[in-house]
Amino acid sequence: MRIKVRIILLTSLILLLLFGLIGAVSAQNKDTITISSDKMIDDDYFAAGNNITMRGTISGDFFAAGNDIWIQGNLQRDLFAAGRNIYMEGRINQSLRAAGETINVNGNVAGNALVASRYLSFAGGSVTGGNVLAAAEKMLIDGKISGNFRGAADTVTISGVIDRNVIIDAKHVTVLKGARIGGDLIYRSSAQADIEQGAIIGGSVKQLPVVPEKTEASQNRTTQEIIGWISLLIFTGVFTLFFPCPIIQGAEILKTQPWKSLLLGLAVLITGPILAVVLFITVIGGYTGGAVLFGYGLFIIAGAFLGKIFAGLLLGAYILRLINKSTQTSLMISALTGVVLIKAVSYVPFLGGLVNFLIFIFAMGALIYLAGQAWLTKRPDFKIPYPNQ
Repeated sequence: MRIKVRIILLTSLILLLLFGLIGAVSAQNKDTITISSDKMIDDDYFAAGNNITMRGTISGDFFAAGNDIWIQGNLQRDLFAAGRNIYMEGRINQSLRAAGETINVNGNVAGNALVASRYLSFAGGSVTGGNVLAAAEKMLIDGKISGNFRGAADTVTISGVIDRNVIIDAKHVTVLKGARIGGDLIYRSSAQADIEQGAIIGGSVKQLPVVPEKTEASQNRTTQEIIGWISLLIFTGVFTLFFPCPIIQGAEILKTQPWKSLLLGLAVLITGPILAVVLFITVIGGYTGGAVLFGYGLFIIAGAFLGKIFAGLLLGAYILRLINKSTQTSLMISALTGVVLIKAVSYVPFLGGLVNFLIFIFAMGALIYLAGQAWLTKRPDFKIPYPNQ
């Protein structure tokens, strides 16, 4: 598969492990969880277990992590699912977000679908009202998709109805007799698509050339991503374990002094190089300018590494509080949870870069603020900060 597909699947795997970690500390962590057809849950619901079956009605979002997940009821909002086998046979009034080995959609999704798996199927009776973004090794589209379909896979077979455009990267593309595509079929593949007689395509059919990839470069990119994930988790765990005071205080500054952190961070980013250059061109300021430039570099490095941990602690603590319905949780798990989610967001075009930049600026500002307050002389409050406290 192409590099982007590998990255999506790698991210999905990390998120799957994260769901399992959260489930381990969740009050809803059981071997078997069943929501009966007569049960109405008027809130968001979190479930982690080996077998999860949802036949009732949930008015909020449903978060599920397990081995086998069956959705046979009615979800008023979104489904977030991570598991080995996911079977969606009910109705989702908003969007589907799922990652697993096998995903079978055989129900109704009113909104969009974002799915990553090894085997993906939109069965004949399924209806998806929005757009679909998918990554898998093997895809079968036999249902109805009202929006655009975009994906990447080894093999894609379309036998259902897609009202708008289809844009896919795949080794093999097959459009069976009876299939209907309302818009264009645009595919990137080294082999010509197999379009059977009787298939209807309302727009044009366009085959894009495959950009040659060097095997070594592809493997290096995947290896770098894996090393990056492992390094981030290890760094977060070690720093949180051995230096909890600055981590907690940095997160507290981001929560209580966000605007000061932002302004200080921008000030450091802009004035640091200018001050160093001014000192360099003076007669006696060479060493001073070098020291300023060195300190500026240290702040850049610290902001890049610690920013994700500061923000991750806030985000992770907030999420775990929602799950556990408690203000007490693990500092380590909170930080790791938030950091993994921030890392996953970084793969989203534009949004990922913007989030990382803002976290970097806020972190530098928080470090300057802490230094100005001489925080090493104060004993920190070890309560994990929550955004709404």
